[in-house]
Amino acid sequence: MTSRSDPRHGLSSASKVEQDSLCKGAFLAQQGIPSRGSADATKGTERHELEEREVPLEDIVDDEDRECSRRARASLEYVREKLNIPDSSTISRELRFWLKDGDEELLSGQVDYVETWDKTALIADYKMLYGIHASAHNNVQLAAYAALLKHEWKEIETVYAALIEPFGEPRLSTVVFTSGELEKKISELIKLYRVVYSGIAERTAGHRQCKFCRALGICPEARTYVMELINE
Repeated sequence: MTSRSDPRHGLSSASKVEQDSLCKGAFLAQQGIPSRGSADATKGTERHELEEREVPLEDIVDDEDRECSRRARASLEYVREKLNIPDSSTISRELRFWLKDGDEELLSGQVDYVETWDKTALIADYKMLYGIHASAHNNVQLAAYAALLKHEWKEIETVYAALIEPFGEPRLSTVVFTSGELEKKISELIKLYRVVYSGIAERTAGHRQCKFCRALGICPEARTYVMELINE
């Protein structure tokens, strides 16, 4: 039974779309296996909350947290200025969007920053820790966010998307999605999750999809994959 406190309603999320597309059996394989937290994950959550609550820089005690927020806000403001967003825009933070097929929920994603004006939207995804991430043009999670927004807010015709990495290089990358591109992505996601939730989806091992999979230690496909690498 799905916990009422689960904002994802027991379903997959935009952050897992890449894993789900590479291994369609990964979602079901991980059911019942608890997620193990980490100090890094906790720090990432804390830094996201600083932006959600718009905590003034001078009120952020930790030096690295303060610098993280300063860089994130500078990158976001740079994008906003480039887009010449009007003062009449509407801003939301940590907004969850849903993909549905009819009335059936299939997927959701919580977007760090959403701003809309006319028939246009800007979304931003913060990567607040050190690490290497796919740039905006190749970022599956960011594209999923844009598609989910379009699915709920059908009047939106263009979505600008920014990947903001305060400690990355580069710190900022952007991409723009047209209405037609997003409609195609929505159809692809619906088709993907019909398979993912079918109960018969096959598992496909590989570095990217197995890296953070909770079922890694008990998955026979992953074991075979590792043995093949060892014997090469």
